[in-house]
Formats: sequence, structure tokens, C-alpha cells
Amino acid sequence: NPTEIANNLKKNGGFIPGVRAGKNTSDYLNTTLKNVINKANVNGSMYASGIINFINGTTKLENVYNIGDIDSNNTSSGLISGINQNVKDTRIINCYNDGKLNSNNSSMIGNLEYNLGNVILENVFNPQDNYVINLVKEANVSVNNSYVVTNKFINLGTSTGEFIQTTKENLEDKTFILEKLQYKEFDEEDYDEELVWVFEDNSLPKLFVDYSPANIYI
Repeated sequence: NPTEIANNLKKNGGFIPGVRAGKNTSDYLNTTLKNVINKANVNGSMYASGIINFINGTTKLENVYNIGDIDSNNTSSGLISGINQNVKDTRIINCYNDGKLNSNNSSMIGNLEYNLGNVILENVFNPQDNYVINLVKEANVSVNNSYVVTNKFINLGTSTGEFIQTTKENLEDKTFILEKLQYKEFDEEDYDEELVWVFEDNSLPKLFVDYSPANIYI
């Protein structure tokens, strides 16, 4: 619920850089989640997700990752539980899940069903041993320059474009991420809103806000 998230952020002194608090934040969240991290463990009955449960409407996730454990009796998803009967496009850019997913159906993205809008994955990677997408049924899914460490691409269904297999060591390598996935490195001396990623040895890339003592995880 974008309004609820915006109100909680304002109440707790949180904000999205460059977006005014209150209604402007709510409007922004209706379309975009950018530079968002979840570190919390999430427990659900039927569905549980690290970032968004279900999407309806034009939505973009950019520079987003989950590292919390996600537990459910049915479906656990690192980023999104489902996109169902959506007539608008969903874009998922520069995102990954590194949280443990525990359920009968575990995937970075859950079920994509009966959508007229496109679901577009770009510069996405999955370093975990689970499917990227659980189900694609009567939905258009486009995959561009996205990497996995196993051959678990889509459990049921197909996409336009293919996932590329690599190793977790590559995904923890700064040169590989910069050249292959084109994540842009944070520069403290020359701030630019597109330069958001920090690289450490033997570690997946992290957002610069992950190092701020004042960040709020939603």
C-alpha cells in the first residue's frame, strides 16, 4: 500500500532521496521502487515476499534487493509474489535476491498470470539455488542481460530472451558486475543519483544507502 508506506516513512523520519514526503512519496511509490533494501525476515501463511506481495498497475523496481529470509506455507518469493491480471507493464531493473526462501514454491519472482502488460527483466541476477520465476501463464515476459548460478530459470512457462548461467564468484566480482551487468559505482566525491552501487571483495554489490546509519528498510 503506497499511502501506508509513505505515511510510515514520514512518521519515522524516513524519506526517498529527491522525493518530498507525504503524497509525493505515495505517488512515487505507485510507480517506482528505487534504491530499496529488505533485510527483515518475513513469515507468511499462503504468500510471502521480500519486497512486494502482488503488483497491479504500472510498476518499476530499480536497484532493489532482498537479503532477508522469506518463509511461507505455500509460496516464498525474494522480490515479488505475483503479477496477475495486470494490463500495465512491470519493469524489474538491477535487482537481485540473496535471501533464503523456504516453502514448497520458492523463486525470486512468483507467479505471472493472465497479464496484458509486459514483464521486463533487465540486468537482474539470482545468486540463490532456486528458480528466477515460478510460473508464467498467459503472460509476456522479456529477459535481457540477466544471470543465474544454476539452470533453474522458469519453473513452468517460457520467456522471450534467455537467462545466462554464471558463477556466484563472478557475481561477487566488481569487474564482472560493472562490465556485464552495467551496475554503476557510487562516487562519494561526485554524487549522481544513478551511481548507487558499492563493491567489496568477495561480496555481492550493495547500495550505498546500505551503509548509512539512518536508513529505513521497507
